Formats: sequence, C-alpha cells, structure tokens
Amino acid sequence: MVEEVTIGKNVIIDMNSKSKLLFYIKGQVVPRLLTYTYITSCRKLTCCPSRKLLTGCSAQEQGYTNQRAKFVTQSAQCLIQRAKLMQSVNWFVQNAKLLGQNGKFRTEDIMPPAQIVLQARFYSSSVFVSDRHSDSSSSFQFDHDLEEKLSDIEKLKTNLQRRGLHIDVEQLRRDYLEYVELHKEKFRLETEREDIARQIAVIVAQQKESKTKSKEQISQMKKLVEKGKNAKTRQKELMGKYWDVEEKVMISALSLPSNLSQDVPEKLVVLQECFEDRKPAVPVDHDEVLRKSQMVRLSNVGHSAYYLTGRLAVLEQELVNHFSAHLRSKNITQMLAPEMFKTPVVEAGCIDVMDPASVYRLQYKHGTKQITDWDSDHMFLQGASQLSFLSYFAKMLISSEDLPVKLFVVGRNYIPENSETSSLPGLYGVLQSIQVCLCGVCSTRESCGQVMEQFTDILTDIYKQFELPFRLVSLPACSLTAAEENRIELQIWVPSLQQYLKVASVSMCGDYSSRRLMIRCSHSTRKSSSNPVYMVHCEVTDVTRMIALLLEYGLADNTWER
Repeated sequence: MVEEVTIGKNVIIDMNSKSKLLFYIKGQVVPRLLTYTYITSCRKLTCCPSRKLLTGCSAQEQGYTNQRAKFVTQSAQCLIQRAKLMQSVNWFVQNAKLLGQNGKFRTEDIMPPAQIVLQARFYSSSVFVSDRHSDSSSSFQFDHDLEEKLSDIEKLKTNLQRRGLHIDVEQLRRDYLEYVELHKEKFRLETEREDIARQIAVIVAQQKESKTKSKEQISQMKKLVEKGKNAKTRQKELMGKYWDVEEKVMISALSLPSNLSQDVPEKLVVLQECFEDRKPAVPVDHDEVLRKSQMVRLSNVGHSAYYLTGRLAVLEQELVNHFSAHLRSKNITQMLAPEMFKTPVVEAGCIDVMDPASVYRLQYKHGTKQITDWDSDHMFLQGASQLSFLSYFAKMLISSEDLPVKLFVVGRNYIPENSETSSLPGLYGVLQSIQVCLCGVCSTRESCGQVMEQFTDILTDIYKQFELPFRLVSLPACSLTAAEENRIELQIWVPSLQQYLKVASVSMCGDYSSRRLMIRCSHSTRKSSSNPVYMVHCEVTDVTRMIALLLEYGLADNTWER
C-alpha cells in the first residue's frame, strides 16, 4: 500500500519503497529519486513509532522533549546545507526549501517537475566534525589528500564517469582553492594573535620586574590590546566563512571514490573457467533435498532463520576447518573477529549507516541519551567481515618493516534483508552465515597489487579441491563500491538457478579506509613522516552457501576436513 504524506498545500511525499521518494505536485509526478539517507532523516525529524511520515505533527505532539524539537529544526537546516553542496539538486534548494519550525515542515514554493532522474545523497559524517560544533568531535582526523586528487582533474572525471557518479569536480576545485586561502588567512591571524600575546606578556613581565609602569609601556600596552581586539574580530568574521567552506570541501572529499586500477574492465570479463564439464545435466534443488532429509530446522524468528542438524551441522564445521587450515598453511594468522562496530568504522568500510538494508543498527535503550544519526557512539552489527580488520587496525601506526600483514577471521556474518537476499531461495538467501574473511595490509600500492594476486591464487587453489564448475571474473567500474579500486569474484555455477553465484571475492581498497581511520605505517628511513597503508579485503567463503552448493552437486556426504 502506498503511503502518502502532505508537507504543504501542493506537495505530497509518496513513499512507495524503502529507498525512493516521489514528489507529487498538483497531480504531476516529479521523477526525483532521493536515497534512503534523506528518507531516514525525514523519518527522524517526525519520528513516528509506526515508521510512517507524519508531517504537520510537532515533535512535542509526538512526545518528544524541547531538545528533540531543537534537533528537528537543526536537522532540517542541515538538509538544506547538504543540498547546496550538490549542483545537481540546486533546483530543489531554490524552489522547495524544507524549513524546521518548532518541529513542523512547510514549503515556501511549489517544486517544478524535474525533466530527468537524478540521484542525490544528503549526508553528514562521523569521520569529520567541524570545529564549529564545540559540543561534538570526531576521534579521527580525515586525511583527504585533495591536492593530489585535484592535480589531475581529467583522471578524476574519468574515474567518476566510469563509476556512474555525479560530482561537480570543477566546483570542488574552486571550493578547495578557497579553503586553502582561508586556511592561510586563519593561520596568519592565529600567528598574529599569538605574537601580540607574547609582546603583552613581555611588557607585563617587565612591569613586574621593575615594579613600575612607564608611560611608554602603558601606551604600547593599549596599542597591543587594541590590535589584539581587531585581530580577534577579524578572526571571528573569518571563521564563519571558513567553517562553511571547510564543510563543503570535506563532505565532498568524503564522497570521492578510490582511484581505479588500470586493469578494471568496462564490462564484466571472465578471467578463468574451471570444471565447466561438471555442470549437471539434471539440476537438483537443495530446497527439495532439505525438505526430504529434514536436516534444516526453520526458526520462528523469520523465513530466513534456520538451524542445521545432523550431517549438515558436521559439514559446516568441516568446511570451516578446511578453509582455516588452508589459510594457516599459507602462513596467514587467524585473529578473533569483532562483531559490533561504531559509526566511523562502518562509514570507513563504505557502508551507508543510514540504510537499514546495508547494516543492522543496534537500538539504544529507552531513557538513554539522545544521539543524532551520525553520532560516533552508534553501534552496528555485521559480524565477521572487513569491518573486523578495520576496527582492529584503527588509529594504528605500523612499522613498514612489519608489512605486509595478512590476517583472517572466522565467524558469524549478519546481513540485513535486501533486494539481493530476498530474491535468492533457500540457504542462498539466509541472513546469517559463517564467513571466512581475509585481509592484507601493505605499505605501498605496488605491494597491494601483489597481495591481491596472492589472495586470488589462494582462492583458486582452495576451490579447485571441490571440483565444482567455477569462474573468476573481473568486475567493471560501475559495479565497484567507492572504496574499491578493483574486484575479482569467484562464482560457482548453481544448477537450481541455472546461473553463476558469488561465493568469494578479492577487493583492492587502497588507502580509502586507512585515510579515514588513521591507519598509517612508519618508515625507519623517514622517522618524522608516515603514510596511509594500503589494504586488500577478501571474502574467502560463505559456508552456508557452500553447503547449499554441495547438496545440489551431491557432495554433502564427502569429508572435507583437512
């Protein structure tokens, strides 16, 4: 059923899915798609327990405090500021301003229908917090590296075009140049005030020493005090503009993706195919096998919750031991996997913390402190994943002599229900599974590429032992996340689906996460300097998916423990 909410005399919000908003104006549909971030922000502003947007109701009417109502107003203004950062939604800001007034919304103007479909994302960040907000701060210092990225505008534009991203690079360059000039002026005024303070301190010390105040000292003191006041006034006037430009630049910098690797194809490319002759002529559905054998017990939690019993419970442990033993034989160290993560780690892993289809957000108990959507104190559940390594290495300084470091984790992985999981049947679409994940940390981009090749060879060696028809494919730029420079997937042929399905992957993520989480390496030859590390993430296997595949190929009764 379509949910419609009126936010003005002429504008209606029609929420027909979890990830889209459509604006109706006098019967005309505006084909403007906004990401779930914006929907959640609106939902947070009106915050109804039934998860419906109830605009026109004040925050106080919904039982919230005055402090919450104040947050409503601030958040609405924040949305406008974020919109101003993006040239693609200028018409949205100019023609339909959402204003928060005592927890209510109104539209100043009628929004004209857009002629094209554009995607926009209004968001803040837990990695960067401006000094403007004295009551909040970030534990991390974002290393944006904009000077190098903007040194080759054409390369950056090509990167964005191949990924299908729309960012005004020219505007970002102008904002960055303005930011640099304002930063220089800010530093000059700070230095001037410090110099004035030192001169005043010298005069005060002289007066204390001589126990007298000469006319010359008094006159000089007055001039310095007046000069200091002028410098303070100029600095105060400057800081407002400086913070505005800084927020523009940093938020835009956070949205920039990693540099693409040279061998990323334009379309999906098959690199290697193995055991193609072993595709079964008569497909077997693992769902039928499970129903007949009763080796899976469904939980009353949901259709995707299950318990493995009998042979499958043993097979699950055998597969875990099989993959773990192979990785240990390659001198890769196993570590304990954290399962819950704070906002900065999730954001650095290129996961949208505002999208419930991307990650589980833990809910705070009733009566605890009120926190914003981007508060770093939020906790998220994902289990064994790349986030396990990011949380372990966050704010770590590693000696380049100890790199590369290779670690793997084994543990439960938790996947929110989304379009991908809901479209897969049986064990292929479950929301919990045991995963084996691998990570490599390197000191240079060249060694990062070498580690990616090593991980790809390890995956090929492991899956050849199962003798299942699989292939290695290199994904195009449009299929990569913003953190990935390159990704290779290992896909196995699924007889019941008559298609290939991903069971493992290797992603070269470069310094995307390390620049956000301050993961750096030091050099013995350059003691005073350090640089961000380069990371490779590898999903070695999804054990539950492997069990379903072995059932369809009739190999579930084989012993796989090394």
